[in-house]
Amino acid sequence: MRKGVSQADFVSLLDSERATIEQLEAIQWSDTGDIYAALDHVFTWRCNDPDVGAALTECFATLPRVDDSTTASMTYSVVYGQTPERTALIYADQERLMRTRRGDHGLRTVTWHVNQMAASSAQTRAVVLHAAAVTQGDRVVVLSAPMESGKSTLCTALVRSGMGYVTDEAVGIDRLTLDVLAYPRAISLDPGSWSLFPELRPRGALGQEKLRRYQWQVPVTTIRPDAVSTAREIAAVVFLRFTPAEPTCLKTVTPAATVIDLGRQTFDFRTNAQANLEVLARLASQVPSYRLDHHDLDEAVGAVRSLLG
Repeated sequence: MRKGVSQADFVSLLDSERATIEQLEAIQWSDTGDIYAALDHVFTWRCNDPDVGAALTECFATLPRVDDSTTASMTYSVVYGQTPERTALIYADQERLMRTRRGDHGLRTVTWHVNQMAASSAQTRAVVLHAAAVTQGDRVVVLSAPMESGKSTLCTALVRSGMGYVTDEAVGIDRLTLDVLAYPRAISLDPGSWSLFPELRPRGALGQEKLRRYQWQVPVTTIRPDAVSTAREIAAVVFLRFTPAEPTCLKTVTPAATVIDLGRQTFDFRTNAQANLEVLARLASQVPSYRLDHHDLDEAVGAVRSLLG
């Protein structure tokens, strides 16, 4: 049962794109989160719907917790009105991110915004790539691809095959050491991948029909309890390209082409272009890169695993 906000108070929230601190503090929250670190984005959340609150708890379960003495830099508030329409308002601090009646948007809006903030927060100390990363032993393989190229699908299959997990969305590369920064967020799987992983259909709070109808959020520990990896040293970079009419093919990529392709996949590359370019050039000169054209998931898994012996 939803708690904590009168109809009059909710209507007052509807009237403005920005809430006051007093309006949000007056709400009786059914659930509040721990303080988490998503790269350098330190955040917490609160919600007045126990079902969505339980799902947020499960979704962020694999992120590092921050000591209680640390103050979160951002608080997400998910507020449901006491109406049959289930109108929800989602806030980052006092700024409204969304007004919606779709049941999954409270969860998806918060996870989306956390990811955007994670990518931007780490840019002082890291180049952040739109990429996934998996590990074998102490070695990391970075999987770089545009959106909707099967990156999360292949990452999930690699973890299922026994590889470790770093992230499926934002790979931070330390500007000094070239080490990968951990960001073990829940894997987001779109409907096109669901038939490949029937055993990962969300259960528990994340398995509620209203929350899994359009996208699955899969905490990686549901694939394997020991899946989260602490490895940091990059052993290879793989550029993914889904080619349904072509056979699986793994080819070497030159350092120059590596820099160009990684630059295209760097969050906010132009904000610090020269420094970003220098880091990517160092990485390309030290780490082998490959292009993987694929359409068969098992063959793609075998190709990536072959790089690490």
